[in-house]
This record gives sequence, C-alpha cells and structure tokens, in this order.
Amino acid sequence: PACDLIQPILAYGYKGNEYSIFNGEYDWDGGGWWSSETQKVVPGDKVFSSLTLIDNGKAMRMVIGKEGGKNPVVSTRSLTAKTPYTDLYFVVEHQPSSCKQYP
Repeated sequence: PACDLIQPILAYGYKGNEYSIFNGEYDWDGGGWWSSETQKVVPGDKVFSSLTLIDNGKAMRMVIGKEGGKNPVVSTRSLTAKTPYTDLYFVVEHQPSSCKQYP
C-alpha cells in the first residue's frame, strides 16, 4: 500500500500557462500536499531528475533540473512511514483538461 507519493514533477499549467519542474510529496494517509520552488522549462529543454534514498532509509532526496539551466531543484523529505519504499514511477502530470490548452 502507498503511504507517500514522492516525485520530481514536470507539469504544464501548475503555475500558469507554462511548463514547470518541481518536487512534490503527497501524503496518501493524511491528504497533505507539499511542493518545492518551481523552475520554468520550455519545449526542447532536456530535463533530468533523480530520487535517492538517504539517511539509512529515513529520508528521500529529490532532484529535478534542466541541462544548461540554473541550479536544479533539490529537496529532502523525511520518510515517516515504516513501510519500505519499493516502487518508482516517472510521471508527467497536471495536464490540462483538453489538448487545445497546450501551447
């Protein structure tokens, strides 16, 4: 069962009519949402991201950035659940309700 959704995110429309990258955490148990600062990206940018389990499994480091851009967004979140984190997914989300909304 999922406890937290911890993810670097590439989204369109999260901060207006633009693409942005940021880190986010959704708490499935309590419904809380946390997100980092955002950085604007444009079509053609090369985006990289990573998730690293740190502090003997007690925290997760998320990184997302664009090649040739300013410093990547780096976030560390404590893991409160006692359940091991075993699944990893890469998601592009926060999509508009219609393809006509994309630039």
